[in-house]
Amino acid sequence: MYTSSPRADWQALGAALVLSASQNGQVSLIEIIKNYPKNEIEVDGDRLESAYLQLRRLQTSLQDLFGV
Repeated sequence: MYTSSPRADWQALGAALVLSASQNGQVSLIEIIKNYPKNEIEVDGDRLESAYLQLRRLQTSLQDLFGV
């Protein structure tokens, strides 16, 4: 997902991840897009699967860390 500023991208993505996880303790790509705090985003379809796999690994790591 991209916006006009790379720094803003990371901040917005972090906010979307935290908000998504806080709602039900789980994170999905759809939730992240829904919670992304920008009106417009671009999603690179070629990198979508890679992003999904990275998020799944992050989810597993967080679940292990918090014993969920």
